[in-house]
Amino acid sequence: MTAIPGIESREHAALFNPAAVALVLARQCQGAVERGRSSLPLSLAYMGTLMVFHPRVRAALPGTISTNFVTWLERNPQAKADVATSIRGSGTWLNMGVSFSLAHQVCEWSPPASLQTGSAAPSPRIQGSTEMSEMERRAFFVGRWLPEAGSEATVLALLGTRP
Repeated sequence: MTAIPGIESREHAALFNPAAVALVLARQCQGAVERGRSSLPLSLAYMGTLMVFHPRVRAALPGTISTNFVTWLERNPQAKADVATSIRGSGTWLNMGVSFSLAHQVCEWSPPASLQTGSAAPSPRIQGSTEMSEMERRAFFVGRWLPEAGSEATVLALLGTRP
């Protein structure tokens, strides 16, 4: 297995592989499209991916997009801390996932800095009960929810980071 800088164990390497990241990115783009958006800002796609890959944050995500993002963060302060912690060391595997998604047309680049569903994206139908299936469902949700939470700068600031 090829080593991914910043990922120490084989288990993490299996989870944080570029194809899995690309799938999560595609599901987020599909969620954004379902809400009438043509693309998903790259910064929100990165934050959404961190949220979906972190088990505790993923489990804390609300069940409906009508849940206010600020209220959710206030009720789940650990989620904000987990996302902030996940940012450190995530750049390499996130960038590799974006590169993979673009190279394999799972996602397409939308100027100036957004992703949209690519021609090789998976069918919108998500089947199964595996952890990856649940991550796909939550990624679709996050793609619908995060863009509705406010501007990119606002969402990033609320999560403790900046563009």
